[in-house]
Amino acid sequence: TGIPEVNRQYVGAATLVIGLTWEGEAEPPLTVIRRMALDLEDRFQRLPGTELTDTFGMPDEEVRVVIDPQVLSAAGLSFRQAAALIASLWFHLI
Repeated sequence: TGIPEVNRQYVGAATLVIGLTWEGEAEPPLTVIRRMALDLEDRFQRLPGTELTDTFGMPDEEVRVVIDPQVLSAAGLSFRQAAALIASLWFHLI
């Protein structure tokens, strides 16, 4: 009889779950918390041995644009044209 053969096999049972919570008295800064969560996900993804990271429950980021009608008129643009321009620029950023 010989030396027994030992095979080590990882079955994916190790899991780490992290939650971010806001403890301030004011409304939570959702965009800041969202960016922190994405940054943490990126950092965890770079750790050796990490196979998968995911985030859940994050709000969509919102951008509010306020247009001065006089400036818009001076530029020779309608609100519809300005909205189309902003939308096209936004899709290039994401």
